[in-house]
Amino acid sequence: MSETGTVRDLRTMHWFSIQDPIIDLYATLIGPIGFALYGILAREANKEHQTKRPSLTTLATQFGMSRPTVVKHLYLLEDYGLIQILHHADTHGDADRNSYLLLQPPTIPCKTPLLRTKKPGGRKPKGS
Repeated sequence: MSETGTVRDLRTMHWFSIQDPIIDLYATLIGPIGFALYGILAREANKEHQTKRPSLTTLATQFGMSRPTVVKHLYLLEDYGLIQILHHADTHGDADRNSYLLLQPPTIPCKTPLLRTKKPGGRKPKGS
């Protein structure tokens, strides 16, 4: 036992990992919200397929933030090539929850994220 408490024992606890480039190369680019969002996706991702399918409401609730803030940062993660957003439709063809696929981070990040030319579902942003 240390002077401040018990040293954590990784053998008995659930754990997940985040690759070093996410911290070393991308943390300042995606900011604390993007990093936290990536962390929750990494923590809860299917270990075999590296996907997660949470609702935006669930993600927003976990972080105590609005859905638009979550969406903005999910797009930022996708624009930097850290995740792929997989859009799904229900049996009626209506939009359903997305899946988020964790990608191998690029070894050299681009200076700015890619510019979006379309909104999800193929709609162009207003003013385009």
